[in-house]
Amino acid sequence: REQPEHYQQFNRDHARLRAPGERAFAQLKQWRILRRTRCSTRRVGTIVQAVHTLMTCGYSG
Repeated sequence: REQPEHYQQFNRDHARLRAPGERAFAQLKQWRILRRTRCSTRRVGTIVQAVHTLMTCGYSG
């Protein structure tokens, strides 16, 4: 069904804004360290920041 142009534009803009977050969550799901964590959400946030820092600076382990 064809939608008015302003709806189509809204959907394009929304998808463009949402895509980076979707990619980030997909990446987080691949990190094995987060699959069975049994610690506080604060500690998980610290782990995520540390892994992100290592990934952005090119560390390959």
